[in-house]
Amino acid sequence: MTEESLTSQPSDSAIIEILRSLKTGDRIEVWWADASEGDVKSLALPLPGHNVETRQHEIGWFVGLQKGDTWRDIHLIFQTRRTDIEGPSPRFKITSIPFARICPQCGLEVLMLVKRLRLLEDGKEARKQAENKDEPSPPSRPRRYRKRVQRFRDGSVKYID
Repeated sequence: MTEESLTSQPSDSAIIEILRSLKTGDRIEVWWADASEGDVKSLALPLPGHNVETRQHEIGWFVGLQKGDTWRDIHLIFQTRRTDIEGPSPRFKITSIPFARICPQCGLEVLMLVKRLRLLEDGKEARKQAENKDEPSPPSRPRRYRKRVQRFRDGSVKYID
């Protein structure tokens, strides 16, 4: 690593401060290092960087922090996509990254995989832009209700009007 790349990386405390200021719905940009797996011809060290880690970059909306069940690590959770917004049951795609763990000796947060975190827009501005898009929304189709549903043992379904 060069000296220039070290100074351009934010410190752990700067990332934690950004995280503490986030509110649900804030639009964020996250860079993290993920595990890697691959085939190599030789086990001589050092291995090529792409065989050691996978660099990830994602933009989404902050959901919150949650402790994992297995090792009780703190996970950064953010939404990256939503579908069927107008439908009866909207769906959300989330990303969960092991963010930090609490050091048993000193009690401080120790960052794990996240290397950079940036606030793009606060939640109010992100929602306002999503609502005021210049693109016209597609015309909605009238809902069609069926009178009866017949389910078969093989899992198929027949709708009867």
